[in-house]
Amino acid sequence: MPAGDFEVFRFHGTVEVYGITIFQTIYLAKDIGIVKSIATNLQGIESTIELVNTNAGIHDLAVTQITAPKRVTLTAKNPTKTVLVKVNIQNRSPHPETIQDLTMFKNSVILTVESLGTCTAPVPILRMSPPQKTLPITFKPKESLTVYFDVTFSCVNDPVASTPKNPNHSDYRFIARVNHAALDGKADTDPSDDICPRSVPPPGWIDPDPDGKIRDKGCGGKKPDGTYGADILIDMVVNPI
Repeated sequence: MPAGDFEVFRFHGTVEVYGITIFQTIYLAKDIGIVKSIATNLQGIESTIELVNTNAGIHDLAVTQITAPKRVTLTAKNPTKTVLVKVNIQNRSPHPETIQDLTMFKNSVILTVESLGTCTAPVPILRMSPPQKTLPITFKPKESLTVYFDVTFSCVNDPVASTPKNPNHSDYRFIARVNHAALDGKADTDPSDDICPRSVPPPGWIDPDPDGKIRDKGCGGKKPDGTYGADILIDMVVNPI
C-alpha cells in the first residue's frame, strides 16, 4: 500500500445503491480501518481507493512543564519540609492514551531530583491523593495531564540564598521524563520531547504529532530568547529560628 504494509481482513460482497448492484472488496487493518476499497459495477468498471498516509502508528507523550517552589526554608523546629512538584505531560498521539494502574503511572511519568552538592538527592513520591486524578486516567489527543509528586527536603548544599545580585546558590535540580512503553509496550515514536528541561531553536518548532498544529517551545525555565529549556532549580535556605 502507498501508506505502508498492513495485515488485513478482506471482505467481499455486493451492495445496492439506487438499484445498481456493485461488487465490493474492502481491506480492514487493525487500529486503522479501511486501507483499500475496490468497487466494480456490472459493466466491469472498477474503482479503487487506497490509503496513502496514516498516523495510526504514532505513539507520542511529551513533557511540557515542571512547576516547583523556587525556595524552601528549613528551621530548627522544622528541619525537613515536603513540597508539591507538578509535572505536566501532553498526549501527542492521534488516539487516546490510558494509564490503567499504579505500576503504569509510576513507570510512565518519572521525576528525578539531582543534588548540586554533597547532599543526597531526595526521591520524589507519586502522590496518591487529591489533586492527583483517580486511576484509570484517559486523556485525549492534545489533552494535557498534571502529575503530582511530593518531595521531602532535609539537607542544604549551599545555605546562601540566591538573589538577582548573588545568584547560583541553588541546591537541587529537577528533571522529568515520560516513558510511553510503560503504557502498552510500544516505544515513543518521538523521543525528542520525552524529557524536561529541553531546548528547541527559537521561536520553537511545529511538532508533527498529532496534527501538525502544536508549537513546541521547549520545556523548563524560560530563556531570554522566549523559548524554554533552562534548569528548574530549588534554593534551600536555613533559618536558625
